[in-house]
Amino acid sequence: MNKSKKWLLLIFILPSLVCFVFYFLFIRNPITKSGKAIFKPLNYYGPKTTTKDKPNDTIYFKCNIGEAVSQSTQVLDTSFFHSNICVYSFLDAHDMVVTPKVLAQLYPCMDKIKHLKAFKFVSVNLQSDGQLLAELKTLSNKVHADEKKWLFINLIKTDIQTFVNRNFWLFADSSKADMNEIAHTIFLVDKEQHIRGIYDATYVTDVKRMCDEAVVLESEYRFRKKKQN
Repeated sequence: MNKSKKWLLLIFILPSLVCFVFYFLFIRNPITKSGKAIFKPLNYYGPKTTTKDKPNDTIYFKCNIGEAVSQSTQVLDTSFFHSNICVYSFLDAHDMVVTPKVLAQLYPCMDKIKHLKAFKFVSVNLQSDGQLLAELKTLSNKVHADEKKWLFINLIKTDIQTFVNRNFWLFADSSKADMNEIAHTIFLVDKEQHIRGIYDATYVTDVKRMCDEAVVLESEYRFRKKKQN
């Protein structure tokens, strides 16, 4: 093999090898040293409070998802959402502009990280009048959603505007959520219902970042479990 071919191999293979090693050691299986993981934990979003008894302990904002029913008529209660890391998106089957784009962006990400345990994609119906489950089922089939990993849900006993205002409309000047804006926003929420990431689903770079940060969040739980054992 001549020198030029060797240089070409180094240029194309070495960066790929370095990236793979970094992913395997630091993200998929983070290294631990002196009881600490060598990766940066994700931020917490939303208002933060403290208690009088423990002023140095920060209490982070939590979502309260409540009950819902999925496209396969599965009833989901609070325990379900507390058992899974969830990526929340919002859909409107009547919208032919934003919703198809968001779902198309999310599918490759779901396919990429579907191996993660206790991890779900949850697309919340924005139709306050209660879109038929059959329509949600049709929509999920269009994007080839794996029902075990990607749930299309209707809320039970909760108005969608109230739900979004209480859980996801955290940083705007208005107390009432802009549904057009929320329709293209996705949220990464941990098992304790803390918001750990906010992204614009219409941007490929944001969705890719969400994929990477979902893996980091799952790594946080695995490291925490190893530390407890």
